[in-house]
Amino acid sequence: MQSYAGALWCIAWIVGLLTTRSVLLTQSVSSLWTAILAAFSFPCLGFTLRKLRPAKFQIQPWVIASAIVIVAVGWYNFRTPQPSNFDISRYVNAIDRTSIHVTGTVDTLPRTTRSGKTQLWLTVQNLDAGDLNSRLTLAPDKANGKLYVTIGDRRPSFPPGTQVRLSGKLYSPKPAQNPGGFDFKKYLAIEGCFAGLTADDFEIVKPATGWGLWQLQQRIVQAQMVGLPGEEGLLLSAMVLGNRAVDLPSAMQDAFTKIGMSHALAASGFQVSLTLSVVLAICKRSSPKVKAIAGSVAIVILIGLAGAQPAILRAGVMGFAVLGAIVVDQKTKPIGSLLFASSLLLVWNPLWIWNLGFQLSALATLGLLVTSEPVQKRLDWMPSPIAAAFATPIAAYLWTLPLQLYSFGLVSPYSIPANVITTILISIISLGGMVSALCAAVVPAVGSFTAGLLHWPIATLLVIVEQIGKLPGSQWAVGSISLAVLILLYGLLTIASTMHLWSSKREEQSDSNPKAQRYWITGMTIAALSLVFVPAWHQAQSKIQVTALTTARQPVLVMQANGKVLLINTGDRSSSENTVTPFLQKQGINQIDTLIQLHNIDEDGIQGLRDRLPIRQILQATDLPNFKLGPIAIHTIPLTPQSPTKPQTALTIEIPHQKTWILANQIPKRLEQNTLPTKNSILWWNGGYLPEDLSLQAAIVYGKTLRPAIAQTLDQHSVPTFHLARDGAVQWTPQQGFSTTLSTGETEFASL
Repeated sequence: MQSYAGALWCIAWIVGLLTTRSVLLTQSVSSLWTAILAAFSFPCLGFTLRKLRPAKFQIQPWVIASAIVIVAVGWYNFRTPQPSNFDISRYVNAIDRTSIHVTGTVDTLPRTTRSGKTQLWLTVQNLDAGDLNSRLTLAPDKANGKLYVTIGDRRPSFPPGTQVRLSGKLYSPKPAQNPGGFDFKKYLAIEGCFAGLTADDFEIVKPATGWGLWQLQQRIVQAQMVGLPGEEGLLLSAMVLGNRAVDLPSAMQDAFTKIGMSHALAASGFQVSLTLSVVLAICKRSSPKVKAIAGSVAIVILIGLAGAQPAILRAGVMGFAVLGAIVVDQKTKPIGSLLFASSLLLVWNPLWIWNLGFQLSALATLGLLVTSEPVQKRLDWMPSPIAAAFATPIAAYLWTLPLQLYSFGLVSPYSIPANVITTILISIISLGGMVSALCAAVVPAVGSFTAGLLHWPIATLLVIVEQIGKLPGSQWAVGSISLAVLILLYGLLTIASTMHLWSSKREEQSDSNPKAQRYWITGMTIAALSLVFVPAWHQAQSKIQVTALTTARQPVLVMQANGKVLLINTGDRSSSENTVTPFLQKQGINQIDTLIQLHNIDEDGIQGLRDRLPIRQILQATDLPNFKLGPIAIHTIPLTPQSPTKPQTALTIEIPHQKTWILANQIPKRLEQNTLPTKNSILWWNGGYLPEDLSLQAAIVYGKTLRPAIAQTLDQHSVPTFHLARDGAVQWTPQQGFSTTLSTGETEFASL
């Protein structure tokens, strides 16, 4: 009864935390009502189960579970970080992006961002705004809080604990400005940070003193880099210490992620279980207390070196549960241990419920516990070792795939064979890397020597990852699934696991029907595939949607009509890789039919896009003939001014449902009459000059500013106007009309 009630209460705590981010209504209202509904469902379910099997069910644990749901919501809201009265973020508006000086203590080792800048976290001690100090309502010397810092040209090397003075501009982080985009504001808020600093210079005020685990981390990394220079040494250190402790190149991380092997670069349950297995094997003939002490020390050292990350902490707590069971000479209940470990960590930090790494780690572990055995039974036609090798990645993949589809909309078809092929290599590298790390902590030269012995396994692993990534269809976009589909998929997995448990019990009683089991397994598989691929296929073939994306420099427009994709501009390389490509993949787009460049062709932007998606044809507006792309008709309009100036070109694009879009960089003044057919059209332009004789249905401004006179003119003509810099990305569909990202709050459900 106690274990049953404990498991129920752990589930209630997790369910309560999951209700804190409902997407049905506004955040505060929906969280409250969803929590009340979830709390009410627990005693109702308990009453139902008691009626079905009164001898085995009691209602009291279910009533307590409903109270736990409400407490979990309150605890989450209580632990959600809020800026203090003198938080650095409260000075941003008053300073208005003026260059200032911030003094503080470095919290983390500097890391390299995708854009090549250096990033670190800073604990603020004071602020110096120069001449603006006297105008500030808050005392600048009392400024505090946490700051997200990026440094451009100069490459700092100061360690945590260093007191520095940074010069640069403060800014407020932005929420997701494109559908399904990265919510930078929410990401920083979860870390207790509400402002950022773009630094252009720095000076060390006081070097770091004392000792910290980062010194041991760097000692190990440097020793392994001596034995394995370049990417091989970084990979070895990442597989031992986790990618949070090692500044891995973005290209290497992308290569592993592309084929579904990103877990190899993160400190997680694999390292903990491998370490614990080795320690227990060494202490095989020792007493249970010695085994527990040795195992605990090994887990603490591993967690300390890798950092207190949610995934490895969860594995560490489960490891301690195994050691405790050894001491008391009892068997552990793996699923109970997983529930206890997850709930304990979520009591300590309830915000981790939305940490994607924590979610994937817990789901992968659950998959191994409940699905690995039935998968291996279905592979009984293989030799046992091979069946076990396939069953492990299949089980983990099945339980993490729905969340990956929800968060990214991507499938890695080669993930399972890639993990099977590399299992032995990863085990050898991880175990050898741990030995190398221990040696490097004592004698760096010995650590370098042992790291050098792993050259061939690491080189082989890198070659395998590279070659699999080059295979056609190594990453396939099916589009992000809805929350309802996500819940249904995990419901099917839960039902399948429960039915396997029941069938196993019936096998013990010689009362099973293998043929019936195959039928329901086949049926559930078909149902799951249908939930994902049938809507994705139907949507791709029938969707009519236009999206004006918010990008840093060059404007970007995406048109989808009945399976055809037209892209206007790519943006620069950063925009094409970090904004355009993720959006297209979440839409389930695997190919761009036509790319039209309104500006001069940006080769870097095109290449950044081609690295992920094929482009069938590339055209430039100035040389564009009139043509059709499926149901999309495109026409070129030369915007001829009355006075001799540089000629401009506009495009008119007709899509189904009688909508005409006019795309123009800018419109020349003194334009000849009837040159621009603005009647009942939607205009997408830079926000500059407009003719007075307007008859637009809507106007979308991609420029940074909109002149007040132009805004007034549009308002006088009752033209709905959207400004990407203010409203975020703008989408139009025949069913819903126009919607903006910032007004709809369309951001990623799982945290980063």
